Amino acid sequence: MVFAAAAPPTGDEGTEGEQPVELRQLRYFLTVAEELHFGRAAEREHIAQPALSQQIRRLEQELGVQVFDRTSRRVQLTEPGRLLVDLARGLLDQADDAIALVRQAGHGKEGRLRLAYANGTDRGAPAAVVDQFRAERPRVELTLSTQYDEECRIQLQEGAIDAAFFWMPLGDFNDLNCLRVATEPLVAAVAERNRLAALAEVTAEQIAAEPLVWFARHWSPGSWDTIITSVFLRHGYSPQVVAEEVSQEGMVRGVLATIGVTIVTATTARQLNVEGVVYRPFVEPVPKVDVGLAWRADDSSPVVKALVQTAEHLVETSLA
Repeated sequence: MVFAAAAPPTGDEGTEGEQPVELRQLRYFLTVAEELHFGRAAEREHIAQPALSQQIRRLEQELGVQVFDRTSRRVQLTEPGRLLVDLARGLLDQADDAIALVRQAGHGKEGRLRLAYANGTDRGAPAAVVDQFRAERPRVELTLSTQYDEECRIQLQEGAIDAAFFWMPLGDFNDLNCLRVATEPLVAAVAERNRLAALAEVTAEQIAAEPLVWFARHWSPGSWDTIITSVFLRHGYSPQVVAEEVSQEGMVRGVLATIGVTIVTATTARQLNVEGVVYRPFVEPVPKVDVGLAWRADDSSPVVKALVQTAEHLVETSLA
Protein backbone atom coordinates (compact mmCIF):
# COMPACT_ATOMS: atom_id res chain seq x y z
CA MET A 1 0.00 0.00 0.00
CA VAL A 2 1.38 3.42 -0.97
CA PHE A 3 0.69 6.47 1.21
CA ALA A 4 0.91 10.09 0.25
CA ALA A 5 0.34 13.43 1.87
CA ALA A 6 -3.14 14.77 1.41
CA ALA A 7 -3.91 17.09 -1.50
CA PRO A 8 -7.18 18.99 -1.99
CA PRO A 9 -9.73 16.95 -4.00
CA THR A 10 -10.22 18.39 -7.49
CA GLY A 11 -12.84 15.95 -8.75
CA ASP A 12 -10.88 15.06 -11.90
CA GLU A 13 -8.08 12.84 -10.59
CA GLY A 14 -7.32 9.88 -12.84
CA THR A 15 -7.70 6.34 -11.63
CA GLU A 16 -5.43 4.54 -14.07
CA GLY A 17 -2.40 2.80 -12.60
CA GLU A 18 -1.51 2.75 -8.94
CA GLN A 19 -2.86 5.72 -7.02
CA PRO A 20 -1.37 6.42 -3.59
CA VAL A 21 -3.59 6.07 -0.55
CA GLU A 22 -3.69 9.41 1.23
CA LEU A 23 -3.91 9.87 4.98
CA ARG A 24 -6.87 12.13 4.34
CA GLN A 25 -8.72 9.27 2.65
CA LEU A 26 -8.17 7.11 5.73
CA ARG A 27 -9.60 9.87 7.93
CA TYR A 28 -12.64 10.11 5.65
CA PHE A 29 -13.01 6.34 5.75
CA LEU A 30 -12.97 6.29 9.58
CA THR A 31 -15.58 9.05 9.74
CA VAL A 32 -17.91 7.13 7.42
CA ALA A 33 -17.21 3.93 9.40
CA GLU A 34 -18.25 5.70 12.60
CA GLU A 35 -21.37 7.33 11.14
CA LEU A 36 -22.34 4.62 8.62
CA HIS A 37 -23.93 7.47 6.73
CA PHE A 38 -22.25 9.47 3.94
CA GLY A 39 -24.31 12.59 4.52
CA ARG A 40 -23.48 12.87 8.23
CA ALA A 41 -19.84 11.96 7.57
CA ALA A 42 -19.55 14.69 4.92
CA GLU A 43 -21.06 17.17 7.37
CA ARG A 44 -18.48 16.22 10.02
CA GLU A 45 -15.63 16.59 7.56
CA HIS A 46 -17.00 19.87 6.15
CA ILE A 47 -16.92 18.68 2.54
CA ALA A 48 -19.61 17.96 -0.04
CA GLN A 49 -21.05 14.46 0.00
CA PRO A 50 -20.12 13.73 -3.66
CA ALA A 51 -16.49 14.66 -2.92
CA LEU A 52 -16.47 12.35 0.10
CA SER A 53 -17.97 9.49 -1.91
CA GLN A 54 -15.34 10.01 -4.61
CA GLN A 55 -12.52 9.78 -2.04
CA ILE A 56 -13.92 6.53 -0.66
CA ARG A 57 -14.18 5.10 -4.21
CA ARG A 58 -10.57 6.05 -4.87
CA LEU A 59 -9.54 4.34 -1.64
CA GLU A 60 -11.37 1.17 -2.69
CA GLN A 61 -9.80 1.29 -6.14
CA GLU A 62 -6.32 1.50 -4.66
CA LEU A 63 -6.99 -1.29 -2.18
CA GLY A 64 -8.73 -3.43 -4.76
CA VAL A 65 -11.56 -4.25 -2.32
CA GLN A 66 -14.82 -2.76 -1.16
CA VAL A 67 -14.75 -1.33 2.35
CA PHE A 68 -18.46 -0.49 2.48
CA ASP A 69 -21.63 -2.20 1.32
CA ARG A 70 -23.89 0.58 0.11
CA THR A 71 -27.57 0.50 -0.66
CA SER A 72 -30.10 3.28 -0.93
CA ARG A 73 -31.14 2.49 2.65
CA ARG A 74 -27.97 1.63 4.54
CA VAL A 75 -24.16 1.66 4.65
CA GLN A 76 -22.27 -1.20 6.30
CA LEU A 77 -18.62 -2.15 6.68
CA THR A 78 -17.43 -5.15 4.72
CA GLU A 79 -15.08 -7.65 6.30
CA PRO A 80 -12.02 -5.91 4.72
CA GLY A 81 -13.52 -2.61 5.91
CA ARG A 82 -13.72 -3.82 9.49
CA LEU A 83 -10.08 -4.89 9.30
CA LEU A 84 -9.09 -1.51 7.89
CA VAL A 85 -10.69 0.38 10.80
CA ASP A 86 -8.05 -0.63 13.34
CA LEU A 87 -5.22 -0.42 10.82
CA ALA A 88 -6.27 3.07 9.71
CA ARG A 89 -6.54 4.28 13.30
CA GLY A 90 -3.05 3.00 14.04
CA LEU A 91 -1.59 4.66 10.94
CA LEU A 92 -3.29 7.97 11.67
CA ASP A 93 -2.17 7.91 15.29
CA GLN A 94 1.41 7.34 14.12
CA ALA A 95 1.09 10.19 11.65
CA ASP A 96 -0.30 12.50 14.36
CA ASP A 97 2.52 11.53 16.70
CA ALA A 98 5.12 12.17 14.01
CA ILE A 99 3.65 15.58 13.19
CA ALA A 100 3.48 16.53 16.87
CA LEU A 101 7.10 15.44 17.33
CA VAL A 102 8.28 17.56 14.42
CA ARG A 103 6.31 20.56 15.66
CA GLN A 104 7.76 20.13 19.16
CA ALA A 105 11.24 20.01 17.66
CA GLY A 106 10.50 23.17 15.70
CA HIS A 107 9.68 24.93 18.98
CA GLY A 108 12.76 23.62 20.76
CA LYS A 109 10.82 21.11 22.87
CA GLU A 110 12.30 18.01 21.27
CA GLY A 111 15.82 17.19 20.23
CA ARG A 112 19.30 17.23 21.74
CA LEU A 113 21.37 19.88 23.49
CA ARG A 114 25.06 19.41 24.30
CA LEU A 115 25.95 22.03 26.89
CA ALA A 116 29.27 22.63 28.61
CA TYR A 117 30.42 24.61 31.62
CA ALA A 118 33.79 26.29 31.47
CA ASN A 119 35.61 25.31 34.66
CA GLY A 120 33.99 26.99 37.67
CA THR A 121 30.84 28.27 35.92
CA ASP A 122 28.57 25.42 37.01
CA ARG A 123 27.08 27.29 39.95
CA GLY A 124 24.75 30.24 40.39
CA ALA A 125 23.01 31.66 37.33
CA PRO A 126 24.21 29.00 34.84
CA ALA A 127 22.82 26.23 37.04
CA ALA A 128 19.54 28.17 37.34
CA VAL A 129 19.34 28.49 33.54
CA VAL A 130 19.85 24.74 33.13
CA ASP A 131 17.26 23.90 35.82
CA GLN A 132 14.69 26.19 34.20
CA PHE A 133 15.41 24.78 30.74
CA ARG A 134 14.97 21.21 32.03
CA ALA A 135 11.65 22.15 33.63
CA GLU A 136 10.34 23.84 30.47
CA ARG A 137 11.61 21.21 28.01
CA PRO A 138 11.81 17.82 29.73
CA ARG A 139 11.78 15.96 26.40
CA VAL A 140 15.04 17.54 25.21
CA GLU A 141 18.00 15.19 25.61
CA LEU A 142 20.40 17.35 27.62
CA THR A 143 24.08 16.40 27.88
CA LEU A 144 26.23 18.37 30.35
CA SER A 145 30.02 18.46 30.64
CA THR A 146 32.68 20.57 32.34
CA GLN A 147 35.71 21.69 30.33
CA TYR A 148 38.41 24.30 30.48
CA ASP A 149 37.61 27.58 28.72
CA GLU A 150 39.83 26.93 25.73
CA GLU A 151 38.56 23.39 25.25
CA CYS A 152 34.97 24.66 25.45
CA ARG A 153 35.67 27.27 22.79
CA ILE A 154 37.30 24.77 20.44
CA GLN A 155 34.52 22.21 20.87
CA LEU A 156 31.88 24.88 20.34
CA GLN A 157 33.46 26.20 17.17
CA GLU A 158 33.95 22.66 15.81
CA GLY A 159 30.33 21.68 16.58
CA ALA A 160 31.16 19.08 19.23
CA ILE A 161 28.94 20.99 21.69
CA ASP A 162 26.03 23.36 21.06
CA ALA A 163 26.51 25.99 23.78
CA ALA A 164 28.71 26.71 26.78
CA PHE A 165 28.94 28.95 29.83
CA PHE A 166 32.13 31.03 29.86
CA TRP A 167 33.95 33.58 31.94
CA MET A 168 33.70 36.86 30.09
CA PRO A 169 35.00 38.54 28.09
CA LEU A 170 34.98 35.58 25.75
CA GLY A 171 37.38 37.19 23.29
CA ASP A 172 37.19 38.35 19.70
CA PHE A 173 35.43 35.40 18.09
CA ASN A 174 33.12 36.59 15.30
CA ASP A 175 31.68 33.11 14.85
CA LEU A 176 30.29 33.03 18.40
CA ASN A 177 27.45 34.92 20.06
CA CYS A 178 27.53 35.56 23.79
CA LEU A 179 24.92 36.62 26.35
CA ARG A 180 25.90 37.80 29.82
CA VAL A 181 23.88 35.82 32.36
CA ALA A 182 25.43 36.96 35.65
CA THR A 183 27.94 39.21 37.35
CA GLU A 184 29.76 37.47 40.21
CA PRO A 185 31.61 39.24 43.06
CA LEU A 186 34.94 37.63 43.88
CA VAL A 187 36.01 36.64 47.39
CA ALA A 188 39.23 35.35 48.92
CA ALA A 189 39.41 31.82 50.30
CA VAL A 190 41.88 31.93 53.19
CA ALA A 191 43.34 29.20 55.39
CA GLU A 192 42.17 29.70 58.96
CA ARG A 193 45.83 29.67 60.06
CA ASN A 194 46.60 32.55 57.72
CA ARG A 195 46.78 36.00 59.35
CA LEU A 196 44.14 37.34 56.91
CA ALA A 197 41.50 35.02 58.38
CA ALA A 198 41.21 37.42 61.34
CA LEU A 199 40.12 40.28 59.05
CA ALA A 200 36.54 41.09 58.08
CA GLU A 201 37.62 42.28 54.62
CA VAL A 202 40.78 42.04 52.55
CA THR A 203 42.50 44.26 50.02
CA ALA A 204 44.27 43.44 46.78
CA GLU A 205 47.57 44.47 48.39
CA GLN A 206 47.07 42.01 51.26
CA ILE A 207 46.14 39.14 48.90
CA ALA A 208 49.11 39.92 46.64
CA ALA A 209 51.44 39.46 49.61
CA GLU A 210 50.21 35.92 50.29
CA PRO A 211 51.02 32.63 48.51
CA LEU A 212 48.31 32.08 45.89
CA VAL A 213 46.90 28.71 44.87
CA TRP A 214 45.78 29.12 41.30
CA PHE A 215 45.49 27.30 37.95
CA ALA A 216 47.58 27.21 34.79
CA ARG A 217 46.69 29.96 32.33
CA HIS A 218 46.67 27.65 29.28
CA TRP A 219 43.76 25.69 30.79
CA SER A 220 41.46 28.72 30.94
CA PRO A 221 43.12 31.87 29.55
CA GLY A 222 39.85 33.81 29.60
CA SER A 223 39.10 33.38 33.29
CA TRP A 224 42.81 33.59 34.23
CA ASP A 225 43.19 36.99 32.55
CA THR A 226 39.85 38.31 33.78
CA ILE A 227 40.33 37.45 37.44
CA ILE A 228 44.05 38.23 37.72
CA THR A 229 43.47 41.60 36.07
CA SER A 230 40.41 42.38 38.20
CA VAL A 231 42.09 41.49 41.51
CA PHE A 232 45.75 42.29 41.01
CA LEU A 233 46.94 43.96 37.81
CA ARG A 234 44.55 46.89 37.80
CA HIS A 235 45.91 47.82 41.26
CA GLY A 236 49.52 47.45 40.16
CA TYR A 237 50.18 44.15 41.95
CA SER A 238 51.33 40.73 40.76
CA PRO A 239 50.18 37.42 42.27
CA GLN A 240 52.60 35.02 43.98
CA VAL A 241 51.43 31.69 42.55
CA VAL A 242 52.87 28.81 44.58
CA ALA A 243 50.67 25.93 43.45
CA GLU A 244 48.36 25.12 40.55
CA GLU A 245 45.16 23.07 40.79
CA VAL A 246 42.72 21.92 38.12
CA SER A 247 39.42 22.87 39.80
CA GLN A 248 37.99 25.47 42.16
CA GLU A 249 37.52 22.85 44.84
CA GLY A 250 41.14 21.82 44.42
CA MET A 251 42.20 25.46 44.72
CA VAL A 252 40.22 25.94 47.92
CA ARG A 253 41.60 22.75 49.46
CA GLY A 254 45.06 23.75 48.28
CA VAL A 255 45.18 26.74 50.62
CA LEU A 256 45.30 24.32 53.58
CA ALA A 257 48.62 22.89 52.44
CA THR A 258 50.16 26.25 51.55
CA ILE A 259 48.59 28.29 54.36
CA GLY A 260 47.83 30.66 51.53
CA VAL A 261 44.85 32.05 49.65
CA THR A 262 42.88 31.58 46.46
CA ILE A 263 40.08 33.49 44.75
CA VAL A 264 36.62 32.20 43.90
CA THR A 265 33.19 33.62 43.16
CA ALA A 266 30.75 34.48 45.94
CA THR A 267 28.44 31.69 44.73
CA THR A 268 31.23 29.14 45.07
CA ALA A 269 31.98 30.44 48.55
CA ARG A 270 28.36 29.90 49.58
CA GLN A 271 28.24 26.38 48.18
CA LEU A 272 31.74 25.00 48.84
CA ASN A 273 32.50 24.46 52.51
CA VAL A 274 35.97 23.15 53.32
CA GLU A 275 37.00 22.65 56.94
CA GLY A 276 39.91 24.90 57.83
CA VAL A 277 39.12 27.46 55.11
CA VAL A 278 37.20 30.74 55.51
CA TYR A 279 36.02 33.23 52.91
CA ARG A 280 36.63 36.94 53.13
CA PRO A 281 35.10 39.65 50.91
CA PHE A 282 37.18 42.35 49.27
CA VAL A 283 36.93 45.98 50.26
CA GLU A 284 35.21 48.31 47.83
CA PRO A 285 35.45 48.42 44.91
CA VAL A 286 34.80 44.68 44.97
CA PRO A 287 36.36 42.85 41.99
CA LYS A 288 33.76 41.12 39.84
CA VAL A 289 33.60 38.83 36.84
CA ASP A 290 30.88 38.22 34.29
CA VAL A 291 29.58 34.81 33.24
CA GLY A 292 28.17 34.43 29.74
CA LEU A 293 26.39 31.87 27.60
CA ALA A 294 28.01 31.35 24.19
CA TRP A 295 26.75 29.63 21.04
CA ARG A 296 27.66 29.56 17.36
CA ALA A 297 26.40 32.60 15.47
CA ASP A 298 25.24 30.48 12.53
CA ASP A 299 23.40 27.89 14.66
CA SER A 300 19.70 27.88 13.72
CA SER A 301 18.75 25.05 16.09
CA PRO A 302 15.38 25.69 17.79
CA VAL A 303 16.74 23.97 20.92
CA VAL A 304 19.69 26.37 21.16
CA LYS A 305 17.34 29.28 20.52
CA ALA A 306 15.11 28.04 23.34
CA LEU A 307 18.10 27.85 25.71
CA VAL A 308 19.06 31.43 24.88
CA GLN A 309 15.48 32.59 25.44
CA THR A 310 15.43 30.87 28.84
CA ALA A 311 18.69 32.59 29.78
CA GLU A 312 17.41 35.97 28.56
CA HIS A 313 14.23 35.59 30.59
CA LEU A 314 16.13 34.75 33.79
CA VAL A 315 18.47 37.70 33.24
CA GLU A 316 15.50 40.05 32.76
CA THR A 317 13.83 38.63 35.87
CA SER A 318 16.94 39.09 37.99
CA LEU A 319 17.21 42.73 36.88
CA ALA A 320 13.52 43.52 37.50
